[in-house]
Amino acid sequence: MTAQIGECDNEAAQALEMRLANKFDRVKFSVGQANDSDTSKNILSVAIPANGKQLDVRNIPFNRVQDFNVKVEGVNALEISLGQTRRDGDCTGSVRAVIFDGSLS
Repeated sequence: MTAQIGECDNEAAQALEMRLANKFDRVKFSVGQANDSDTSKNILSVAIPANGKQLDVRNIPFNRVQDFNVKVEGVNALEISLGQTRRDGDCTGSVRAVIFDGSLS
């Protein structure tokens, strides 16, 4: 899955929501920035809320991949929220987030 993230604020975040029906123990996936992102200077922010609680938050710079392995026992609604930021505060351009190698167990 890919998502184009065009703004550096929480209002512009893109989210993927999964309804797990409380039937799984773990969700695993990897996230990085695509090579066709507008800039390599921005940082992809990944937040994982579930059932109203924050399970994980990571900031992923360009040319890095983060592997997620999240415990989801008893979770019905799981979100993967994608946004962007930039260290120097000048956030121009967009990033394309790539989520891959996903699995539920």
